[in-house]
Amino acid sequence: MTDYSYEQSVIDGINVDFKVFRIKTEISENGSLIGKGETVKLRDRATRKPSYLELDEELDYEKAKLDRQVVAPDQIRTIIRTFKEKLPEIFPGRTEVPKTVIFCKDDSHAEDVLKIVREVFDADWNFAQKITYKSEGNTDDLIRDMRNDPRFRIAVTVDQISTGTDIKAIECLIFMRYVGSRTHFDQMKYRGVRTIDPTDLKAVTGSAEEKTHFVLVDCVGVSDDDRAWTDTKPLDREPTVPLKRLLRELAMSMTGAKPELLTTVAARLARLDKRLSDNQKAEVDGKAGKSLTEIAELLVEAADPNKAELDAKAALPRDVEAAAAQGQIVVLDGTEVIAPTDEQVAAARDALVEVAIEPLMKPEVRELITTLQSTVEQVIDLSSQDKVLFAGPVDRGAAEEVVKTFKEFIETHNDEYVALKALYSAPYRRRLTLGEIKELAEAIKAPPYFLTPEKVWLAYEKIEASRVKGHGGKIPADLVSLLRFTLGQDDELVPHKEVVRLRFDLWLTEQGAEKFSAEQLRWLEMVRDHMEESLTIEKDDFDLDPFIQEGGMVGARRTFGQDLEALLDQLNEMLVAA
Repeated sequence: MTDYSYEQSVIDGINVDFKVFRIKTEISENGSLIGKGETVKLRDRATRKPSYLELDEELDYEKAKLDRQVVAPDQIRTIIRTFKEKLPEIFPGRTEVPKTVIFCKDDSHAEDVLKIVREVFDADWNFAQKITYKSEGNTDDLIRDMRNDPRFRIAVTVDQISTGTDIKAIECLIFMRYVGSRTHFDQMKYRGVRTIDPTDLKAVTGSAEEKTHFVLVDCVGVSDDDRAWTDTKPLDREPTVPLKRLLRELAMSMTGAKPELLTTVAARLARLDKRLSDNQKAEVDGKAGKSLTEIAELLVEAADPNKAELDAKAALPRDVEAAAAQGQIVVLDGTEVIAPTDEQVAAARDALVEVAIEPLMKPEVRELITTLQSTVEQVIDLSSQDKVLFAGPVDRGAAEEVVKTFKEFIETHNDEYVALKALYSAPYRRRLTLGEIKELAEAIKAPPYFLTPEKVWLAYEKIEASRVKGHGGKIPADLVSLLRFTLGQDDELVPHKEVVRLRFDLWLTEQGAEKFSAEQLRWLEMVRDHMEESLTIEKDDFDLDPFIQEGGMVGARRTFGQDLEALLDQLNEMLVAA
């Protein structure tokens, strides 16, 4: 019987997982130096009454003295300002600061932090308040307000909210003090783990949809210290890696999957399961044979070294002589004890992993999971900078003119560009390359045409709406679809990615998916994904990502053997046939 772990409580939906956001500053990490002759402000620790002194020698202070012997307001201001600036990255889509607790070193430090928080956020006392033994007003009342008042966003404290206080709406903890005790650190961390009904959360944080995790903002290195992290690592160790890639890595690693990968996938699946409808859950259960929660539980179990050891012990012979013959007797405190060997523990772990990942080895299950994720999650692009390409009314006449210009270009230049020759003249059979399509895209962009694939696509959407399926023109490969549609070779205008995916599914059905191993299907999917944007698959392409990460051409030959060249020829012929 093992203890009920934090990891299991996350999978069961009792608690939420957490992410770490690290903030380092020069003074936080290294302290600072105040030069001789500089005037410094002195402050009485008890009364906070100020006085001033000119230093007769330089003052070199290390980070351990920060906020106790020495206060550097700009260090506090830099941290709080960075937190504010990074909020769109930490909590995408939010319009208000999440309910946040800042842990400080002592009451004097809390006063300094509170003052700067209000200054940086340009907020009044309702927005941020101090909850310490020296707080103005009743501490219980302040805690109740933090729990229920939408105006109260940031609580600055020392220990008053570290233990025994249940404020489920808290989504962010900022550590501006070091914690020497792991037990104390866990108690402080647990202020953020509690789940909350989405309706209750929305009542105090209007732009929040649900609490899927909390964020630990580490400003002092509590997450850098191995002592603090021994029992408190988040399940999701790779929060920036897409789920699709994690599932692929898991299928590739098989029983060699590392515990970090197992728990990361478990956290993602458990989080996704909470957001699915009953019908979607039933669809997963039907294909995988287990629910996402059940798979997540098995993954967490497989990552637990204690479970592997228990399983190995359970399989041991009870007969001492038989155990001794297998080298399973160890001496502990002078007593002979039957214990599993390292090899037996490793075998038990492999067995746990094999059972846990078995549903995820099926390509159709991984595909379904990533598809369902896309239906419940939106990607927030925080890096790309947009620019206006057009702003104004669009009429049918203008759209017709664009299509007319595009057709004129094809008629005039059909013998000049390889891409046009390949499609314009039916007897002409040759694989198009991405470079040839890009050359054509540059040609239609130049004067006097001033066209782009996207502009032509939008024009067709305006005048041939019933025959246009999906929004395309955003990648060069979509020019193939535009040419085929314009030349009357296709009845519908469909984005190239969708054409490739449909043809791949048809090809796989004709071949019989069961003839391929799970590893071969994974490679075929990578080839399909490559061809969605690159038109063809050539041997040189195996020097690119993601193939090179899987062994490149050597890995492909190891997987398919002598069938590789024939398969590539088939896919080039079927997926982008002219």
